[in-house]
Amino acid sequence: MDIEFGKLLAAAACHICIQIHHGPTAAEIKALLTQQSLHENIKSGDSGSLLHFGGLETIFADDIVLEIPGLGIKVQGAAKITGDDVHPDIPSASDVIHPDHPIETPPPVVIGGGDEDWATAILNSTAKTHHGKDWDHETVALIHFNTEGKIDLLRATSTPPTSRSTLRPLLPSKGWLGGD
Repeated sequence: MDIEFGKLLAAAACHICIQIHHGPTAAEIKALLTQQSLHENIKSGDSGSLLHFGGLETIFADDIVLEIPGLGIKVQGAAKITGDDVHPDIPSASDVIHPDHPIETPPPVVIGGGDEDWATAILNSTAKTHHGKDWDHETVALIHFNTEGKIDLLRATSTPPTSRSTLRPLLPSKGWLGGD
């Protein structure tokens, strides 16, 4: 390789590196996830869907995609994902979790972000349902950042797997999940 071509290649690589804009750091993601606690959200009486983002929605791309493969859920658009009717299989948090019992949410674990295109967040919560059953929930979310540092993909799974059959006994009889 001649010297001039090497300089040109190095300049192009440097230009590409400068053009890449990365997302928030792990600490910034953690701070956003804990901005509004799940307990405060449910006690407010306007909890929205069972999806709880803390303050993460402030960095959603308009065309964000939410996928929960274990439930066959795929939703697109920031307005839809943060709305009350995100998906028929995702009920309101206040329809599942009893607001008068403590809701424990230890700080999330966040790996990645910053100069990476991806981050992983592990979130846990324990509570009581309206039926007095234990809510012991862990969500692992893969988060992808676009070139503007906005989240364009959230892919989540939960333990125990949340499905129609596991949510049904936790819900009051309000017609959620069909046939209730």
